[in-house]
Amino acid sequence: MQSVSEIVSRLKLKANSESTSSSDYKCYQCKDTGMIFINIANGEEVPASDVPASQQGGYYSKPCSCAIEKRILELMNNSGIDPEQYQKKNFSTFVAETEEQKKMKELALEFIRDKEALGFGVYGRSGTGKTHICMAILGELSKKGISHRYFNYRKDVRELVANKFNSDEYNKLMDRWTSTKVLYIDDIFKFVVSNGKTNTEELRIMFEIINARYLNKKITIFSSEFTGRDLLELDEAIGSRIIDITGRYGVKCTGNNYRISRNN
Repeated sequence: MQSVSEIVSRLKLKANSESTSSSDYKCYQCKDTGMIFINIANGEEVPASDVPASQQGGYYSKPCSCAIEKRILELMNNSGIDPEQYQKKNFSTFVAETEEQKKMKELALEFIRDKEALGFGVYGRSGTGKTHICMAILGELSKKGISHRYFNYRKDVRELVANKFNSDEYNKLMDRWTSTKVLYIDDIFKFVVSNGKTNTEELRIMFEIINARYLNKKITIFSSEFTGRDLLELDEAIGSRIIDITGRYGVKCTGNNYRISRNN
């Protein structure tokens, strides 16, 4: 399959051409059915609409590439992330200049291949490519048809705090974050400590989300300036959950000595 960047670019071009075209079909390969039938005898591929029901026993079907690409774009549009970000932040555009960045990329690719993995985390200094590598993972998951959502920590945790006394809205928001198959929590606990005081309400809310996902075996991706040790010191229950979720896919980014360690 082509890269996420190529898929998004082609769909944009297709959308622009459709707005100025009087063509009968948006996709001639499947004649807008979204399905291709393949002749068992000779391998010929034809649109599903070209095969009468009485003859379909001699064919097998597969989704048309246009249907797959539309599904990918749909997943991106529903994630809370601008699709252009998938073009900018993918594995092709991730420049691994240091040994640490090379290891980070290798581990991210390994995580994508691991069907049993429930989490991935990158912790440490800003500017080390944490968000980029997490976005690259989401792009690859989109290509596999896996739904995901983006949790902007400072924005979305505030919305939850603001609605803590509005049970209907709070539960609706909680369901969004706990039920999605994959959740990327970006910059978790950013400014949770201010003027020497820890925002315990934010900690309570995040434990509720993380623990629910942990118990229901939902995939969670984390990026944070906190290291694994910092998370444990901030809140042992939350830190332990995050470390359990990410397991061997927790990466500490030092950014200064080309060293990588896992969940330290």
